[in-house]
Amino acid sequence: MRVLLATVAEKPHFLGMAPLGWALRAAGHEVLVASQPELGPVASGTGLPFAPTGRDHDFWRIMRTYSVAGQGEGRVPFVDRAESPARDVDWEYVRDGHRNAFLWWWKVVNDPLLEDLVALCRRWRPDLVLWEPLSFAAPIAAEAVGAVHARILWGADIFALMRSHLLRLLPEQEPAGREDLLRNWMGRHAARWGVEFRERMTRGYFTLDYLPEPLR
Repeated sequence: MRVLLATVAEKPHFLGMAPLGWALRAAGHEVLVASQPELGPVASGTGLPFAPTGRDHDFWRIMRTYSVAGQGEGRVPFVDRAESPARDVDWEYVRDGHRNAFLWWWKVVNDPLLEDLVALCRRWRPDLVLWEPLSFAAPIAAEAVGAVHARILWGADIFALMRSHLLRLLPEQEPAGREDLLRNWMGRHAARWGVEFRERMTRGYFTLDYLPEPLR
């Protein structure tokens, strides 16, 4: 089986995937790491084959320049209510959090990766694509070639939780006020390769979670 480990160029995110990559190689599978060139030395240092893909992203430069995250009260926007009851997570909070995360983070790191990642998948034809939770280019590329794909978590699954809140609250809004930027972005790009958006593209066919139950 051919397994592609796909991630945006973030060292901590990738290192959580590397042990599984080696376990798959030891079991006789072909494994390839795909990420932006900046991750090359780290990925190659694990001994796994690496394919530089796309262009390096500007996320950290943008963060330093504009101080996008951590504004107001010293809290991390969008995830500071992760442990709150659903009744305390309202539409404005979820909408604004997704908007901030998508425009300043997810889109910034995935746009430079997407096109070349699809091209790589078309050449290499993976059977399985494993991706870390913010590498939304990966499920698009996987679906474009008919490959199964799954997420590998590197922490608590907060982003899936917050998306669940968005999907819960979205139908309650007036049509003109319904906003799902991630779906719009994924759907628009997936259509370029003849793929229709499905919600599984935000979470994978399944999720691999290394954390013990009390930490999930």
